[in-house]
Amino acid sequence: MKISTNSGGTDVQQSTAHHFHQALEQNNPSLLPEILKNRHIDCMDKDGFTLLHRSVLAERIEFVDRLISLGASATLATRDGWSPFHLAAFTGNSDILILLLKSSSGHDNS
Repeated sequence: MKISTNSGGTDVQQSTAHHFHQALEQNNPSLLPEILKNRHIDCMDKDGFTLLHRSVLAERIEFVDRLISLGASATLATRDGWSPFHLAAFTGNSDILILLLKSSSGHDNS
């Protein structure tokens, strides 16, 4: 899947969100590097969420793992103060919470 992006702030955010949701629907985290091309991995959307926050909320551990391996911050909070840890606890997803804890402590994710 070829993903086109442009440099016009809001258009890039909307395009990134659209392509990210497509990747989620297809359960294809391998698309993330292309989606993130020309965009900082921890850039927030209009609601103050990063792709890692969205992946945690969607309970998609493969996406969470891939984003962390690409350098996403597991400690960055939303504008409302919710970190990926808070969101994982909120959703009750212990597997994602453990993955986030391992990544923040510097342990291997295996």
